[in-house]
Amino acid sequence: MKKYLFLLLSLPLLLAACNSDTTKEPEAKKPVLTLTSDAVMTFNDEGKGEITYTLENVPEGTRPLAACDADWITNLKVAESITFTVVYPEPYLKKDEQTTIKVAYQSESFEVTVKCIANAPESTHYELSYIDGTYYEPGYWDAGISAHNYYVMLSSVEDLSVYKANEVYLTLDLYAATGNADAPVIPNGTYTFNEFYKTGSASCYYSELTVVDANGTKNTYLPAEGSFEVSDNKIEGYFIDEIGNVHSFVYHGTTALPVVEVEDIEFNETGYTCYLENDADYYGVGADNYIITILEDDATTSGNYLLLDIIVDPEATNCNGEFTAMVNSNDPYSKYIPGYIQNGYLMGSWYAVLDNGNVTDIYTPLYSGAITITDNGDETMTFTFDCVDNNNHKIVGSIKAYAYEVEPSAMALNLGKSKVAPVKGFAIR
Repeated sequence: MKKYLFLLLSLPLLLAACNSDTTKEPEAKKPVLTLTSDAVMTFNDEGKGEITYTLENVPEGTRPLAACDADWITNLKVAESITFTVVYPEPYLKKDEQTTIKVAYQSESFEVTVKCIANAPESTHYELSYIDGTYYEPGYWDAGISAHNYYVMLSSVEDLSVYKANEVYLTLDLYAATGNADAPVIPNGTYTFNEFYKTGSASCYYSELTVVDANGTKNTYLPAEGSFEVSDNKIEGYFIDEIGNVHSFVYHGTTALPVVEVEDIEFNETGYTCYLENDADYYGVGADNYIITILEDDATTSGNYLLLDIIVDPEATNCNGEFTAMVNSNDPYSKYIPGYIQNGYLMGSWYAVLDNGNVTDIYTPLYSGAITITDNGDETMTFTFDCVDNNNHKIVGSIKAYAYEVEPSAMALNLGKSKVAPVKGFAIR
């Protein structure tokens, strides 16, 4: 009897012990991040990309993080999918590029490779080894231009006195934020060809490529679009010309420009020869245009040389009178056009020293001041100069010359670019 009573008394304790043994909660599942689109994405041009994924075992609305180091991956956004925009590092990509977009949530992650395929058109490539040029301070050509101007020639040959067969000459008219006239060095950076004289640009108007073939024929190409990069001891870029040809180029060497000192020039000479070429209303301003060539030694085309490009007064019947430098084309009468170089020719008004028809290291533009022309009535003319060049050096004095009238273009003289820095002027013609 006691045995049964003991069992009955033990039963509630056993039931209580069984009721106190609770069931454990299941362990929380780890997040799972899965890429559901391609692990490699390829672009042949700029465009938009999308990465799809799944993220499991997380609260609703939870998103992963996405990151990319390449600056040509932009607008990287994470939502139900990951979207981004590919912006090519250059308008035309010359070599393939690739980067990765990393997507992560806690310890889960995956990477997507983004490739950009080179899309640059086939181009003619030029290797250049020599540099020349001139630096101009802001406002030199136009008060409205605040950038520093570097007028640069790159070439495949050191001697720039004349264009040579099988050689290449590239002129870059670029504008930068900084400059130093005492020691001009082209600032590093990217320069884009356009029609505006602003920082970071290169003017299409003054920039040009001249390629001389085996016969000595010059082929000139003007940029319509493109860009180039200036870095330490290197200039590299491309441009598309006006008819769609692509030209790429690279220059290796110093980016410092030479500083050429030109002394004041004074003369009081007689016995010269001058040729007068009346080009009628060449500029379309309602007045005659005269090209006057003055030579110290007409037989050998050597010695002092002065080239004058003048526009007379509409009422004038000859080229006598005083002429001052043209500042802008709105006031052209009784003016001379300042000197500039175009396609290897001295254009506008210049002083130079020639050697058998070639420009020596002495040449400088007539930039401001006055020129007086007098017909002496005895088949001679007197030219009086009170001018300065683009560096404020004087060009002063008087020359008496025997005068001859010639037909237009009869005295065209290809003088080439001198070995010293080329000089840019207002290219009005």
